Amino acid sequence: MAELRYPASDRNRLALLEKCSKEATRDRLATAPYLVANLETAVDTFIAAYRPAIKLVQELRGQRGLEVDEKQTAVDELDRYVRDFWAVLERRIVRENLPRGLFIEYNQLRSGENATSRRLRDLLQYADDIVEGEARVVLKGFAPMSNPTAAEIAAKRDAAIAEAEDVDDVVSTLDRAQHAADALRPEADKLIRVVSAQFDASLYGMSADDIRSIKMRYGYDYYDRETAVTPEPVDPIAPKKNQQPNKKIMNNELGIINNEWATHTPIHN
Repeated sequence: MAELRYPASDRNRLALLEKCSKEATRDRLATAPYLVANLETAVDTFIAAYRPAIKLVQELRGQRGLEVDEKQTAVDELDRYVRDFWAVLERRIVRENLPRGLFIEYNQLRSGENATSRRLRDLLQYADDIVEGEARVVLKGFAPMSNPTAAEIAAKRDAAIAEAEDVDDVVSTLDRAQHAADALRPEADKLIRVVSAQFDASLYGMSADDIRSIKMRYGYDYYDRETAVTPEPVDPIAPKKNQQPNKKIMNNELGIINNEWATHTPIHN
């Protein structure tokens, strides 16, 4: 048996409400409306606030992905430069027969064994150790390192910090946007169910297949538990000329529509 399945995501909630609005407008222009005017207005008013909230969340999620990729690229670059510096330092000490105590100036083990962590926090500390150690080594009369230089390490460190801050900024903005969208979700669910109930009342007396066909044209989804597939509409119904909602049935069985949405306070941005 086909059962009505309500949307579970904000994107699908918005898509359903937009489809309802589109079909309601078309049926009203054909003088065969299924939704009462107050409810149709409530849907349109809500969409005006809901759509930008959902779109913003979607855009910020995409931006977050880009910023995370850029951060990872910067972290990988810093990691490569740090390890190149250590490798060059070790070769130089061996080649020039320099004191192994130079490793200690860069906060390395005297053996020259390199740290293995690749976490950003640790990489930033390694970079700081290199920059500060280089300054001490030069003051002691040793030639500065090259390929890479300590200045290049500092530049890669600063780039990684900037990219990490960009990620933090977009995550914070996304969090606020998501909270704003979350606050609108109960109203979206309520509208979706009220519209569905309007159909049940105004189409009272029609077959279940016919009602389902109309609802599916308005964007509602049905799920067949036995076959685990979404059924196709049965004989899709075109609106009949001058067809009007059954207001007597609607008032008796669905007082929520006239009683609540007649006094519904629109949501504004």
